[in-house]
Amino acid sequence: AMEQLSRGRDGQEDGALLIDITARTAEGVLLAIEADGPHHFRQQPDGAFMGPTQYRNRALAVRGYTVVGVPWFAWPQLKGSKRQQQFLMQLIKQAVQQQLHARGHPFLGPL
Repeated sequence: AMEQLSRGRDGQEDGALLIDITARTAEGVLLAIEADGPHHFRQQPDGAFMGPTQYRNRALAVRGYTVVGVPWFAWPQLKGSKRQQQFLMQLIKQAVQQQLHARGHPFLGPL
């Protein structure tokens, strides 16, 4: 679903955050896919996330979401929709595998 309000662990909409894209995988992993534009990153020196983005990611994690951030600076380098789709699927697969590993599921194969 596009731009949905966040839900608490009880599954009820809590409206605390607006998520760009939400989905649930076949394994039951709840995803929050976020398009992270330049305003999400510090300019200097380390390029880390700004405070509000760090808060967003923590708040979503507390609600049971696995956050998949799509950084703005990677997108233009991907020529064509097929490469963009492959990049996005790789980010999602990595995030799902990390979540399943954290839950004690066996490794699902190479990324």
